[in-house]
Amino acid sequence: METKDVDMIHLIKLLHIVSSSKGIKALNIEFPRMLMLRKRNSSIHFHELNKTLKNISLSLQVLTLDFSKCISVDDSDLIILGQCLKTLTHVQNFTLNLSKCEHITVTGLDYVFRALKRLPLIEKLALYFEGCAQFNNTAIWNLSQSLKKIVSLKSFILFAYGCDHIDDEGLINLGQGLEKLKDLQTLELNLKGYNKISDKGYQYLSENLRSLANLQSLTLGFLGTTNIGLNSLCEAVKNLMKLLSLNLHLQECRKPLNDKGLSKLSEALAGLPLLQGLKLEFLW
Repeated sequence: METKDVDMIHLIKLLHIVSSSKGIKALNIEFPRMLMLRKRNSSIHFHELNKTLKNISLSLQVLTLDFSKCISVDDSDLIILGQCLKTLTHVQNFTLNLSKCEHITVTGLDYVFRALKRLPLIEKLALYFEGCAQFNNTAIWNLSQSLKKIVSLKSFILFAYGCDHIDDEGLINLGQGLEKLKDLQTLELNLKGYNKISDKGYQYLSENLRSLANLQSLTLGFLGTTNIGLNSLCEAVKNLMKLLSLNLHLQECRKPLNDKGLSKLSEALAGLPLLQGLKLEFLW
């Protein structure tokens, strides 16, 4: 028997142990990358995971699933995951990492995104898609449609570093979903990488951010902005009067930020009476 098969059996046994523990409130599963190289292994584990999560659904409140670099994961697996998520009605905190999963598409992601709005108690949501080519404008539109329905959300993290097929349309769609999250207190957006977002996209997003009056922590990571984009972000930030922490990372600015742009930033920061933490990183 190969080592991979032995490891697969061990992981399945561990899932069975978890499944028998009816009172589990928090579960963090990191699927071994090497174990998931073969499609057969991937399918078996998703079916076993589905059974496990359904068995502990009444107690589970915090769920973290890390499939990063599991290259055999595809849409059939995400469909199973989406069906399973719909049963987790007590989950309040959900983290999903699909970074560098090469065989998933917009179709599979949509099954997961549609399931998210079926989580009535969800307050914290973190999604990681680093280097995922299929996390594109269409995927963002699908995600935004679900975000509009998750009005209970207080924390949202989206890590899409290196997703190259996102442009202004994607950022506009994302903003339309975010503006509905009136109770949001923490927002982290990392869209750095070789995407096609211009100042137009940043301007639209900035308009949406203004409506998040309860925001206390804001982290933004963008690529290729100019003084125009920075000015728009500053206009949004100065309206967030409850902001306690601001992290701003602007990478490969298309034009060096001039005194006017930096003055706008200074003006915005000066108008935030509760601000305690500040991190600024400008690379060009």
